[in-house]
Amino acid sequence: MPEEQEGSKIVGVWELTDIITKSPQIGDVNVSVYIEFLEDKSFSVYQKIGLGRYSLFTGSYDLYSDETLSGKYSNDKAWGPYSVTIGEKTLTLKLLEGAETDIYTKVDTVPEAVRQNLY
Repeated sequence: MPEEQEGSKIVGVWELTDIITKSPQIGDVNVSVYIEFLEDKSFSVYQKIGLGRYSLFTGSYDLYSDETLSGKYSNDKAWGPYSVTIGEKTLTLKLLEGAETDIYTKVDTVPEAVRQNLY
């Protein structure tokens, strides 16, 4: 397994701004996601699919020297690995075993309206 690297490049709040997939889309469902990566290697995901409220998922992550990202939710369910490209204002996560690529844009904070609209 590759060596862990310092996660400071990924630390911050990222908003999902695009999803690229090779699978056909079924329907027209709006998705809103904010991911907050912290220096202590913990994360929070605020996710809303369709109408309604946001769900909050937390856990831990590891960023490796080969530019892969993976982690575990607080219920011990693993996620990833993703190939990671980190720019000054963009974060691209490409699932290594699948067709999905998610593009995030760095934002200052998770909006208070999102934090107040949780299940």
